[in-house]
Amino acid sequence: MSEKNSERLSSQLMKSGMGVEVGLSPVLLGLLGLWIDSKTDTTPLFFLLFFCLGVIGVGCQVYYRYQHEMKQHEEGQDGL
Repeated sequence: MSEKNSERLSSQLMKSGMGVEVGLSPVLLGLLGLWIDSKTDTTPLFFLLFFCLGVIGVGCQVYYRYQHEMKQHEEGQDGL
């Protein structure tokens, strides 16, 4: 496998892993919130709080990763 193909494969694997992260982060934080709610009898306070924090965190990560990749692309680099 050539070096360019290896870099492309690595980039694609990182992007697919990011998709899993985008999907799982809010869900896992929401489940943590549900568990805390069940222990403190505050349903749905912590569920909503943690789920929203997960969505906001993922949104920030996607935004900043996109900005970083566009900056590299403008500089003529195709890596991550």
